Amino acid sequence: MLKNYIKIAWKVLLRRKFFTFVSLFGISFTLLVLMVAAAVIEQQYAPARPGTPLERCLYIDRIIARNDRSAYVASPSYGFLDKYARSLKQAEAVSITAPGSTLSYLRNHKIELQLLYTDHVFWDLLAFDFLEGQPYDQAAVDNADHVAVITSRTRRQFFGDDSALGRYIEISTGSFRVVGVIPHEGIPSDRTWGDIYIPVTTNRAAVERPQVWGRHRALILAPDESHYDAIKAEFQENVIRAQQDHAADFDSIKSEAKTYLELLLDPFEEDTGGGIGLAIVVLITLMLLFMLFPAINLINMNSSRIIERSSEIGVRKAFGASSKTLVMQFLVENVILTLIGGAIAFVAALVVLQVVTDAHIIPFGQFHINFRVFSAALVISLIFGLLSGVIPAYRMSRLHPVRALKGSDL
Repeated sequence: MLKNYIKIAWKVLLRRKFFTFVSLFGISFTLLVLMVAAAVIEQQYAPARPGTPLERCLYIDRIIARNDRSAYVASPSYGFLDKYARSLKQAEAVSITAPGSTLSYLRNHKIELQLLYTDHVFWDLLAFDFLEGQPYDQAAVDNADHVAVITSRTRRQFFGDDSALGRYIEISTGSFRVVGVIPHEGIPSDRTWGDIYIPVTTNRAAVERPQVWGRHRALILAPDESHYDAIKAEFQENVIRAQQDHAADFDSIKSEAKTYLELLLDPFEEDTGGGIGLAIVVLITLMLLFMLFPAINLINMNSSRIIERSSEIGVRKAFGASSKTLVMQFLVENVILTLIGGAIAFVAALVVLQVVTDAHIIPFGQFHINFRVFSAALVISLIFGLLSGVIPAYRMSRLHPVRALKGSDL
């Protein structure tokens, strides 16, 4: 019986080419956009690659300092983090980094590069698989050596397919000897992204900055997630001590250690700026609305299609077809249509994500299909398709054959 349902459904879909095309386009295009958007969001804002130490990190990247004249909302300074964050006893390790940008000239062409100042602890937290060489060590950081770790993409830009070890890269901040190369697609999050990584101490002015605000961030490695609250509480005690130490300059100092998710939602809190969290909420809302419109359109099309086929339903009822048989036929048609649309979207998403990865449209990372999102979106599309087809089909199948042949409204 099921085999006959499938044969009839396939013949109907081939016979009604326009409806089939429009339905397939709506389903596949909606799923394609959802999968690409989910892959980009996951890569850009995922806290870490699964299984790496970065999965159990807290972050400090904001400080709010107030006095009776003004308020400073900025990133903490190196000195503030070195004194009040690096000394955390509950933490397993603390790394201090600072994002930046730099320029280089290659064959008379200007190249803009993302720079990340790091200490030696950073490399223990990231656990990169080095393609060449190794990270710089504590001695290089203490001595402010002009050494650098670069990504595979940066190596390709400057040296082609040749080895980069021991060679120099000239950037606006100086000349740096390459000691290691990491895979560009292995960068786990936007907080650790860079084209070139150099010792944080090479920016002497920023390291010696006396103010509590600056441009630095802290990565705090916890033994496990159960230590988060203790680390946060200990850091708050240090912030109170910092406020006492700077009582002559500020009435209050506020800073917190947060998880990656808390950072993304941070713009909703008082006294904070930025908009990443708001942007993510808006994007998710748009994705849901984007999926809702094709669903509504599919409902209307299915209803119209079933009403248009009322004479067919009437004839089949006159020859003894039961309501169950008629409903099952439309159910199979919608399932086949949704599965074909899902298969088209899956293949198209593979191609689009590979193009996005190869073209480096997004600054870092390698993009893959999120199978959880794909499965959920496919199931939702299937549910909408079934409800939009089965319900009107059931109502039409309950009509008297004569009324169905006349095309009576549902």
